[in-house]
Amino acid sequence: MAKTMYDGTLYTSSPLVTGAGRLLGFLISHAQATVQTITFYDNTSAASPVLLTVHVDPTESPFWVYFPRDQGVPFSTGLSIDNASGNADVAVWAIGFG
Repeated sequence: MAKTMYDGTLYTSSPLVTGAGRLLGFLISHAQATVQTITFYDNTSAASPVLLTVHVDPTESPFWVYFPRDQGVPFSTGLSIDNASGNADVAVWAIGFG
């Protein structure tokens, strides 16, 4: 089975990954005065099911999360991201199995 690594890949459009894989980490950065919301989906479009939603306060930017490789968040259909306002930069660490 082929694997594709996304090593700090800057998110630009959905889907980031097609097929099964694991979300290993993410870095969210913004320079806005309000909270920015980023939603990660187990889908090839920004639609249900939701893997996780992150709200990043201006005082917490940049916000970084990295999971140990065997504890990454699994997804089965694909990995899509919704940057609701479009005002945040999102870098993603993930592995795709397809």
